Amino acid sequence: MAHLLEMKNICKSFSGVSVLKNNHLELEAGEVHALLGENGAGKSTLIKILGGVYTKDSGQILVDGQEVEITGVESAKEHGIRIIHQELMLIPDMTISENIFIGQEPKTKAGTVDKKKMNEMAQGFLDSMHLDLKSTQFIRDLNIAQQQMVEIIRAISFGAKIIVMDEPTSSLTENEVDALFEAIKALKAKNVGIIYISHRMAELDAITDRITVMRDGEYIDTVVTKETTHDDLVALMVGRKLGDLYQKHENYSDDIILKVEKLASGKEVKNVDFELRRGEVLGFSGLVGSGRSETMECIFGLRHKDSGHIYIENKEVDIKNVKTAINAGIGLVPEDRKQSGIYPIQGIRFNATIEILDKFLKKGRYNRKKEIELAKKLTLKKYYQLRKEELQRELQACQMYMQKADCKKDMLEKMLDNEEYERLLGGRRHSVKKELENWMNEKYEKNGSHPENLIVKGTQGKFLRSKSEAIIDKVLYTNGIPFRYEDKLVLENTFLYPDFTARHPKTGQVYYWEHFGLMDQPEYINRACQKIKMYCENGIIPGINLILTYETKENPLSIDQVEKIVKEYFL
Repeated sequence: MAHLLEMKNICKSFSGVSVLKNNHLELEAGEVHALLGENGAGKSTLIKILGGVYTKDSGQILVDGQEVEITGVESAKEHGIRIIHQELMLIPDMTISENIFIGQEPKTKAGTVDKKKMNEMAQGFLDSMHLDLKSTQFIRDLNIAQQQMVEIIRAISFGAKIIVMDEPTSSLTENEVDALFEAIKALKAKNVGIIYISHRMAELDAITDRITVMRDGEYIDTVVTKETTHDDLVALMVGRKLGDLYQKHENYSDDIILKVEKLASGKEVKNVDFELRRGEVLGFSGLVGSGRSETMECIFGLRHKDSGHIYIENKEVDIKNVKTAINAGIGLVPEDRKQSGIYPIQGIRFNATIEILDKFLKKGRYNRKKEIELAKKLTLKKYYQLRKEELQRELQACQMYMQKADCKKDMLEKMLDNEEYERLLGGRRHSVKKELENWMNEKYEKNGSHPENLIVKGTQGKFLRSKSEAIIDKVLYTNGIPFRYEDKLVLENTFLYPDFTARHPKTGQVYYWEHFGLMDQPEYINRACQKIKMYCENGIIPGINLILTYETKENPLSIDQVEKIVKEYFL
């Protein structure tokens, strides 16, 4: 008998970096199948391929034994697939009923939307989930948990046969979780297949039949829930036994850095007392509506404090608003980071500097140059740290392989095709030449230099990332130009991989950047000419939307040349 859903050998890469490799997933009718893995394991990417958000690079998707091509979200819905994403997809300024029925509203005989019927049907769905909500309420007036329940109702209310739930209980109360589990059991009885993503082991025991484990973008194993222990699952997730996991160490001091006494604000916050020590992580737990978020908002100046005292380093502070809280050294990462934590329509520079306007805005005069410098200082440190951590992982994998194979570092290129080396990298096909070791030392932190040579094996094959390309990378980044490296460009009859795809930060104009090296050799000249011809045939013209740079052994590309080009096209 055919599986309700089968995903076979699913692969996906972004800009040459493999994020999914030969993944498998099987789902039976009437089954709740958990998808388990650490953050970054590839679960959400796999589900987005199933839901039509991304397209697979290779592999097969079969529904009821028939191979299907899912080319978009509507295509997925046509095959009975519904996704409840961890990132909520609701429209704040529409009602609950309008969000549930969007795109499939009931109509009157005259062809207009039958709002009365729509509201009544939506109210029936809400009542069946035991939710104390009215279908005419606006989404913007609901808390995160309530919005999550509306998202779930929208997915399960229209006859889907495959439903994916990505962390559906992350913001729900115990009663709401019970209602959700009852709804899942009802769906099982109707032979609906459910893929359930969660890190909560107790939920997996309560609701799932089988569990598929992913790690580093790869399929690891599928097990029967009743026959598997939590220790076994953790070992599959992290690749080692539970006893080898990181052990918690209490290393905080006795120095009290924050003290709150009898804090009160409205009905939600009543006589809250706690102390926070330097180096300590203090957790607040409680059901939705218990006042945890409201307490933090009060400390951060987002809510008015009715009474109570706040002490920072034994000195009482009067926090009247957010500005005074920031000046006192308090920061807040809100519950809904997308809605309340950032300005999504603005760039990194704006978001990085919005709280320190006084540093570059004085007497009504705006110093753009100083703002850019501050933004670079704030973001480059994190950027280089991430790059450093990435290279450290790669070097560690190289060293492990070399110890096992008893080989020298000059054999690194030969390792690229080796399966054992690839396994050590967790499916990521990167390696680092000896020159990168210099980049890993203290010089890196002082001057932020880029690696000069990096060998990458992506889906396109093997190529050398040269010092010149690293210069282009650095100049684009430090000038705040959005860009992608080796991004696939689909043309009419073929496709290309420009060295860089960059976008003008103000106009949004896209430019493709090709750098040609060794242009003193005929074969490289011919290859460059052929590639430029392909661009021109598809309306991508040098000097208009195609940037070309060249170099020879005698005349390598300089940073001054690149900065001049970036200034001409982007600044």
